[in-house]
Amino acid sequence: MAEPPSEQSTQKSIMMQFASTQQAGTMVHLQDETSKTIASFAPTKDYQTVVISSPELREGTTYTLYTGGSSTGSESGGLYSEGEYQAGSEIVSATLSTSITYLSESGVTSGRTSGQGGGGRGRL
Repeated sequence: MAEPPSEQSTQKSIMMQFASTQQAGTMVHLQDETSKTIASFAPTKDYQTVVISSPELREGTTYTLYTGGSSTGSESGGLYSEGEYQAGSEIVSATLSTSITYLSESGVTSGRTSGQGGGGRGRL
């Protein structure tokens, strides 16, 4: 199971728990409320949980997580840089309010959700 960074970390994180296992290679894309890309990556293994940690994540800002789609950016180790994201399916939008924001497909949760499955990590 994917593990989030420490709750004492000053860098903000999002831990997303999907309702079902996602196929390897399925793009995960996170953008802020101005459509700025925070992370675009395609895990190389099946996953049910992803953890995204970035110095660009800010408390009080709303982020939207997408799956599927594609990117025109350069890929290295599953992480895409530059380029444009070609929209897949919007999964959830949430406003960060703590050091780690836990999400499910229905929105912000109060903590880790139970479930099995591997994790993909997009740490920037």
